[in-house]
Amino acid sequence: NYEIKASVAVTPADAEGKNLTGSKYYTRDDYEISEKMAEAAIYCLKSDDMITEALKEAGMENESVKQVQNNISFSQFDTTQIIEITLHWSGEKTGKTLINALVKAAGKELPKQISVGKVTVVSSPQTTYMSSRFQAAKWLGMLTAAGLLLGVLSALMSAFLKPTLLNTADMENVFNLDSLGIVPKDHSLPEKMNADTQQSFELAAYVLRNHTGSKKQKTIYFTSSIRGEGRTTVTAEVGKALAAMQKKVLLIDLDLRNPSLGRMFQKETSYDHSLNALYKGDVTADEAVVKAGPYLALLPAILQHSLIPYDDTLFDLLKTVSEGYDFVLVDAPPVGTVSSVLAINGFADGAVFVAGYDEPSLAMIQKSIDRLEKSGAEIIGCIVNKAQTIKTALDKPKKTRIRPAKVKEQKADSKETDADITKMTFTEPVRLKEPAKKDVWTGYHAEDADEGPDTHSVLDDLYQE
Repeated sequence: NYEIKASVAVTPADAEGKNLTGSKYYTRDDYEISEKMAEAAIYCLKSDDMITEALKEAGMENESVKQVQNNISFSQFDTTQIIEITLHWSGEKTGKTLINALVKAAGKELPKQISVGKVTVVSSPQTTYMSSRFQAAKWLGMLTAAGLLLGVLSALMSAFLKPTLLNTADMENVFNLDSLGIVPKDHSLPEKMNADTQQSFELAAYVLRNHTGSKKQKTIYFTSSIRGEGRTTVTAEVGKALAAMQKKVLLIDLDLRNPSLGRMFQKETSYDHSLNALYKGDVTADEAVVKAGPYLALLPAILQHSLIPYDDTLFDLLKTVSEGYDFVLVDAPPVGTVSSVLAINGFADGAVFVAGYDEPSLAMIQKSIDRLEKSGAEIIGCIVNKAQTIKTALDKPKKTRIRPAKVKEQKADSKETDADITKMTFTEPVRLKEPAKKDVWTGYHAEDADEGPDTHSVLDDLYQE
């Protein structure tokens, strides 16, 4: 329980006062020789032979050499010839005796081993009592440091063993999902949205519209692997972009364990204007649905102790409410953690998979996609959210090109045709509109239309020069 400290110096002068350089007085060379010899002296002081000699000198032959070595430390003071010695020992008297014996043994042995002139004492042994509380604090500090180190190593191991989505092209190349768009990470959310992010949502909505064909009404649910990937934001913004194309859109919140779609449009969701009240029959459909714009409506939900079940009663009710809309977009729970979301397949035409950049592990993404496919759900495509390695079109508006996603074949009687958006160049940042009759997107020029459709996807280098 004692900490005993002392210090010694190695000098090039021998017993007769002569220095190694032959001079009677210290020169710069003598000091440099001493400083370099200090490192060699420390090595010798820790050796089995030196500790054995010290124990013999102290009359402590019964003590273990290994025990002494585990409790003693040596350090060179500020790159000088001074060596500091620290010993932790159970007895104050025996500890001092051991250090003095070590200094005496060093004075005898070091001149023989490394040709040091002599060893002199700088400070005699000083003792500090180490209380149990101090010892406990010391061990706690060591354990805390070890825990931090273990945490860092665990994080590094996790990064190697559980890789996340860092290459946006993996959603197509690895997971074989059609890409609907890439949304860059926007640090200005939720207060406002920058132009790059808004344009990415508009593009995703345009590609989604083309992918879903000419069916009069499309019911699509948005899901992800885990929470926190921005699925609700993607659902709301794609819905707003479709409404800007003058498509009648109804947004429905079916993430009943964590309903948050309503907060995207209003400060507070009241019971009288919610799916909960509609399901219980307390209000009519017209009362439950909230008008969010000329072409946009919202059916929010609130968190209640008793969750609304995903049953036929709910889905029959939603089918009735959805009549008259071009698009019904559903904010659904993450399929990777909530398997009951698959019941929505009976109500929806397909699913859009939202993947957060560098958030879920690739294994979790694969697990989620497998669940969707095995349930029979049609995965329309994916949207990568919060991407951090993409440059948006507004960075270089005159050179940026957009490549279209793969468009599914339309039936012969389709009333709505897909615009050919091959290799279009931005002339200025504009809001997406309906495609013109001659396959010209308003605000853009189809410069290479004669080359035929491009087989690249939006996710495959979405923004390239």
